[in-house]
Order: sequence, then C-alpha cells, then structure tokens
Amino acid sequence: MGAATILVLVTGLITGLYLLLAMGYNITLTFEKAKGSLTIVEAGWESSGVSVKSVSDGDLVYAVVKLSSKNGYEGYVEIRVRRDIKLLPDTTVAAVKQYYIIKPGGRVEVKIAFRASCFMLSRGYHLDVLWPGGRYVMEPRYPPRLRVRCRD
Repeated sequence: MGAATILVLVTGLITGLYLLLAMGYNITLTFEKAKGSLTIVEAGWESSGVSVKSVSDGDLVYAVVKLSSKNGYEGYVEIRVRRDIKLLPDTTVAAVKQYYIIKPGGRVEVKIAFRASCFMLSRGYHLDVLWPGGRYVMEPRYPPRLRVRCRD
C-alpha cells in the first residue's frame, strides 16, 4: 500500500469522524480504568433553586446528578445534557468529564448549567452519564426528561 493510499484512508477517516460529530453524534474514544463501583442516586433538573419538570424557552437550568458508591469509586465520570430531537439524532448541549474520588458510602452532587431552548423539532432534554463499565440514560418519558415550553 502506497503513501498516497494511506493518506486517502486517513483523510477519509478524519472526514467521517468530523461528519458524525457535526450531525450530533458523540464519540467517546477512551476512558481510563476505574476502581470500585458507582450508582446514580438521582438525576433531575433545577431552575431558580427549585426542582422542575418543565421550563420556558431561555430559562437557566441546572442538570443535577447525584452519585454514590457503597465500596468507593475512583475514576472518570462524564455527564451529558442532551437535546431530544424528533426524527434526528440527539445533540449534546453541555457536558463535563471529571475525575472523582468517592469514599465508601460517600455521595457527590454534580450540577451543569445550560440555557433551555425551544424549536419546532425539540421535545426537551435528557441526561446521559458514562463511566468505565457503566452507563445511565434517563428514561425516555416526560418526566424525568425536561420539557421546554416555547414562548409566543
């Protein structure tokens, strides 16, 4: 295989990954190994300091995820706020990937701020939580997913 062929293959791979990202697909390539186990105790939404099930277009919203571990956990956790779009792939609007050390029996609360937006094909928002060896995806119903009311 010549250098030109390899260049074409690599360019094609990079272009393909770029197109997937542009279409809203999220690609997580690697996670380091984690120690222990992790449980999602609660995943929900807050606005103006109160728990909410729906908000208006333009409202400041906090995605709230509570993590716990019976035997301790040490490793990365990625939390994604995803826009639920009818007939199209969901898109990530906010995300955080951070290394956590949770002692046995300990709990951690993570909040991610974003502005809710409404458009014709949007149904609302949901949360995905990923860690080595595990994944949580919010149930596909409203609630617990967040509805957004469009302004007139």
